[in-house]
This record gives sequence, C-alpha cells and structure tokens, in this order.
Amino acid sequence: MRAGQLHHRIYLQSVSAYTKNKAGEKIPTWTTYDTVWANINPVAGDETMRGVSSESEVTHDITIRYQSSLSPKDRILFGTRVFTIANILNKREYGVWMVVKCNEVVT
Repeated sequence: MRAGQLHHRIYLQSVSAYTKNKAGEKIPTWTTYDTVWANINPVAGDETMRGVSSESEVTHDITIRYQSSLSPKDRILFGTRVFTIANILNKREYGVWMVVKCNEVVT
C-alpha cells in the first residue's frame, strides 16, 4: 500500500477509566492516544434482530502504518463512527503496515 492511499483520518482510543451507571454497570471512558491516516475498506455486512430493534454489523479492514501500541482492547474512531478491533495483522511481518480487522455496530 502506498501512503497516498491512506486518506481517512482516524483516532486510536484506549480505555482510560471506568465509571458506574445507576444500575451499577461499568462504563468505559475512552481517550484518544494517537491520530493516524488510514484506508478503510468495508468487506462484509450482516443484519440481526435484537428484541424489537435491528442491529447492523459491518466488517471492515482498516490499513494503517505499523503501531506497536495498538491492541484488540482498543477501538478506532472515524468521525462519529466507532470500530471495535477483532484482530490485528502485521502485513508481511515487516513492521511497516497493519491491517486491523474491525466491526462497526450500527443501531
């Protein structure tokens, strides 16, 4: 991949703290630790019914320059869209490019 193909500005975020809501559930607080250029490629989609609402899950491949700090516990923010990380592949094991397999849940 060439650097010119990285035309989306994304934010890498990790959990900085947890708070509790009124029901006592732990709610994560996300903090941006890096801003990078990326290529976002949708590769699949699926729609499921959860009770009375419909949820769509779209799977994406997000290619970025190698980031040693990125982990599956983190997430990616692109505008108002949130991507959870399913897997991280070090492209050709060179430590130059990463393909991040992500899921976007739209409710």
